[in-house]
Amino acid sequence: MSTTEATTIARPRIDFCSTFSERTGEETAGSAWAVRRHLLVEVSLPWPENFLESKKLPATLLAYMEQLWAKGDWDAIPGTIGIAPDEHYSIPGKKLVMHFKQPLPHLAGPYRGEAFAAGPDRFVELIQTVIDDPDSSRLDEFRVPLDPASRDLLVCTHGSVDICCATFGAPIYKLMRAMADQAKTPVRVWRATHFGGHRFAPTALDLPTGHYWGRLKPDILSGLIHRNKPAAIYRPLYRGSTSLADPVWQRAEAELFGEAGWAWFDTTITSVSPGTSGQEGESVVFTFSHPTAGNGEVEIALEPAGTIRTRGSTDTPETHDAPQYRARKTREQPPGILARIAELTFQG
Repeated sequence: MSTTEATTIARPRIDFCSTFSERTGEETAGSAWAVRRHLLVEVSLPWPENFLESKKLPATLLAYMEQLWAKGDWDAIPGTIGIAPDEHYSIPGKKLVMHFKQPLPHLAGPYRGEAFAAGPDRFVELIQTVIDDPDSSRLDEFRVPLDPASRDLLVCTHGSVDICCATFGAPIYKLMRAMADQAKTPVRVWRATHFGGHRFAPTALDLPTGHYWGRLKPDILSGLIHRNKPAAIYRPLYRGSTSLADPVWQRAEAELFGEAGWAWFDTTITSVSPGTSGQEGESVVFTFSHPTAGNGEVEIALEPAGTIRTRGSTDTPETHDAPQYRARKTREQPPGILARIAELTFQG
């Protein structure tokens, strides 16, 4: 063989679970990881599959979290996510902890956020206090300012959970991070660990409003950060509210966002009927309150539209059925309230 001849070995093509899902047309809404509380914990890269096993964190933290999980009180346990240090956001010599809690008696709506910081010797103590006694005055010594007008956007880049999150999430994170510095309102963009739905990568969690996004592309990021483009563009990317525990509720609520627009995220949902979705395809009734438009009630009928094959992860080729729905608004009181909300500007 001539030395000028090139020998190549074809690499196997990776069929990412996220490209598989997008190719089949799987609906994004209904895939949100629903929790009443979010706990963001600063931890340096690299991240193992379970980021709490990181050598950068005290082993006592993992032991404490395992005790919580063993109790199985999932309403009380916060959704815990790791965030990578950032030279502009982090506090030298300390680690950040942010806690976002859904105020009672609200069922869904903007979360109430707080931020804390502690040195390595008191980091576990801080986390335990935030989880076990979030209203304790002992937290005052750890508290750091958190602008109530600010947003925290978390982009999953956790490749040890699924390679698609690193492959697609990392470039989107870098672009969003650069764009956030140009935002007119305070926006922080964090590189984050897994929070579910990697088949919709790149994915993002939007706090304090509490919403997940998926299938992010460079050309839509500016509108997502500034909320200055029609919400209808973002409806196909909307995975759901982090406060709504039932996927069917999430799917129905996505239609309200699609019609009412960005100002819908100022709304507080006070009740959802039925109490649990029970059967596929039944109607879901939302009772809500908007600070400007007032109180309302809307019924969304979800009709089964068959299933689509999807995959749970890139590493596993097995597929499973994902139910799909057609949504239809069947009742709205007072009439036109969603249109009135759509005319408003998101206040935050």
